[in-house]
Amino acid sequence: MKNKFRLIPALIIILLAAAACGPTVETSTIPVIETEAPTQPATIAPTVPAVISECDNPLYPVVVGATWTYVISGPPDTTQMRTIQELRSDGFTDHDEFSAGASRTGEWTCQDGDLTALNPSGTSGITASVESSGMMADFQTTSSDGVTLPAVVTEGTTWSQHITLEGTQTINAIAVASKLSFGNDCTGAGEESVTVSAGTFTTRRVDCLSTMNITITMSGMEIPSITNSTTTIWYAEGVGMVKLVSDNDDGTTTNVELTEYNIP
Repeated sequence: MKNKFRLIPALIIILLAAAACGPTVETSTIPVIETEAPTQPATIAPTVPAVISECDNPLYPVVVGATWTYVISGPPDTTQMRTIQELRSDGFTDHDEFSAGASRTGEWTCQDGDLTALNPSGTSGITASVESSGMMADFQTTSSDGVTLPAVVTEGTTWSQHITLEGTQTINAIAVASKLSFGNDCTGAGEESVTVSAGTFTTRRVDCLSTMNITITMSGMEIPSITNSTTTIWYAEGVGMVKLVSDNDDGTTTNVELTEYNIP
């Protein structure tokens, strides 16, 4: 059963990603036209203000319909397609489909370009739902602080996120109470050129130390599992996450690379 639960940490680590800058529109004018009639005053087209969103973040374009496809080498070995499904004034909804048979829907909140995963307004309501063959997991956020990705990331920028999720995992029709605590401490590093299947990108490297503590309760017995990870993520401005490498203390390594993307 241990392999069943490895999927959840992988999904939450892969949640890290990004947003976009609103467009600007130049003003235009209609020149003065002189005839025998009195000169008409110039007409100036009104300026259209730039669209500004709380979710604007240069490292993660939050645009409805945007998609990213990644190849993931284990555990587990799979491919992932992420889609931005909905954008609100203060947050957005994304959805992941995995070729291994799992899917995940999650909520994000945004403030001044800071993006926070799995943290909707308040602490009620389902914040993340994961489905795979023979397994369904629904979690609620019971506590959260920090951000997943700040609006500005430069070399030396530090940030963290600590979140607790509680809910039920249903495995082969058996409901299992679960509690998941996740801590992520990150530091912005320098710019690096990274080549993946989707192309070559100038990226900002981010180094994170992560701790995942999962406790399941079966037949009145609590079964804890702790995983510590060292994760490096590469983000390209205007594109999003292009690569992730996570080394776990159990000796496993997860590699994620962008294969294609479409940002409307």
